[in-house]
Amino acid sequence: MCIRDSRDALAALLADGLLSPAAVREQSGKLSNELQAVESALDAADTLNPAVGVIAAEDVAAAWHGLPLNHRRQIIRALMDVTVRPAGKGVRFSADQVMVTPKIAGVPAA
Repeated sequence: MCIRDSRDALAALLADGLLSPAAVREQSGKLSNELQAVESALDAADTLNPAVGVIAAEDVAAAWHGLPLNHRRQIIRALMDVTVRPAGKGVRFSADQVMVTPKIAGVPAA
């Protein structure tokens, strides 16, 4: 049972006369504090890992483009290995010089 459901159940117990108003207030206060702690932890997770907001977004592309550059870099570093091969003297840069390899848990990068 989630915290909000537990809090709602208190109202039903009060209505049924199974708990006193004082007991309901006490338990409701405890549950509200617990809920606030959980919501704070979730908010902190969002700021620690910018990928959370992108993954949860309805429009992932818009969420990605709305991120600051440093957050995009953080996500890319967490998910991929990016290697830029040297071009050599006098050779113009080409996209073929960039290797992007996804990081897969338990599988070493190629």
